[in-house]
Amino acid sequence: MDDHNRSSAAQLSLRESTDTIIATVRRGDPFKRVETIDSRGIHAVHLRPAAKDTMTLCRRENIFQINSQLKSAREVYRRCFGDLMFGSPDHFVELPRYSFDAFVEHGYEMITPGDLDAIEDITLTEVRLQSGGSQNPYTIFGADNLIADMEERGYHIDLDDSTLPVSIITGGGWGRGR
Repeated sequence: MDDHNRSSAAQLSLRESTDTIIATVRRGDPFKRVETIDSRGIHAVHLRPAAKDTMTLCRRENIFQINSQLKSAREVYRRCFGDLMFGSPDHFVELPRYSFDAFVEHGYEMITPGDLDAIEDITLTEVRLQSGGSQNPYTIFGADNLIADMEERGYHIDLDDSTLPVSIITGGGWGRGR
């Protein structure tokens, strides 16, 4: 944090309800000025104000969400909370999104539970298509059941470079992924 002109101070607060645990980490001091002496002389370094990061664990859906401006902090939170809550720093996946390369390769037949009795249904609910370019434009197609909507209205979506959130209905409830 010192590399980013923030102090290494941190405060943690936890809130818990029946379905969620919310952790808020305040990184840095509200404002701090430090006097320094170096080859250029005596001057003051102004440390940037603190930032607030939030982590939410939804127990019902088993989703861990991290909201932090610093990418390096997200990795630290993922590993620390996995270790503290479940005894394994790798309990939560490294990325907030899953790979759908197999889905792109094999098409819509990938959205089937197959021989897995615990999964009752898998529904494609949203497709985010990247258009390319310097501003990373994208288009989102969504429906309660996107495949049924495509069949009803007679359109097709090319899935070569897309992010696909899905819902999986199991006997134990809903699961979500990207």
